[in-house]
Amino acid sequence: MLKVIRFVKFFTMAMFIVALAILYFEVTNDSRMVILYTDIEKRPLLRIEPAYFFYFCAGFFILLNMLLSTASNLLGRYPVSSLPIPHRDFWLKDQETRQNLREVLQSWVQFLGVVLNFFLAVLMTKIWLVNRMQGGQPHEYLYFVLGLIGILLVWFAFIFYRLRIRRAEFVK
Repeated sequence: MLKVIRFVKFFTMAMFIVALAILYFEVTNDSRMVILYTDIEKRPLLRIEPAYFFYFCAGFFILLNMLLSTASNLLGRYPVSSLPIPHRDFWLKDQETRQNLREVLQSWVQFLGVVLNFFLAVLMTKIWLVNRMQGGQPHEYLYFVLGLIGILLVWFAFIFYRLRIRRAEFVK
């Protein structure tokens, strides 16, 4: 499962890079500011210099993925016996279930990378559409924020659900 999640994570990373590259090409080709949102009449309400925007987005993207990869690698090396998990007696009974617990936790952190990279790619696509004068009112970004909060809540709750499953056939 961890390999599948890593593949999907790299795919969402590529989606973000492509969306950022398209936006960069289009904005710098026209020598204009990056428009983040507009009013009802399509007048820009918030603009930013292209260099600041792209360096910030690329830096945030790289830092976020480095932190998530580091967290996943640390979970792979950290002794799982010291983690506060439900049903400790089941998850720590032998080396195989400990390794499965380690993989579950690593997959959980890697999936956060998938979710956040996908969100950033969709956000870059939205900003690209705004710069093509297709939408961009401030209330449209509320849906993105609410969607991200909902997905993060489901992501956070999933680990508690997953660790409560104790039947042996669900461990692998």
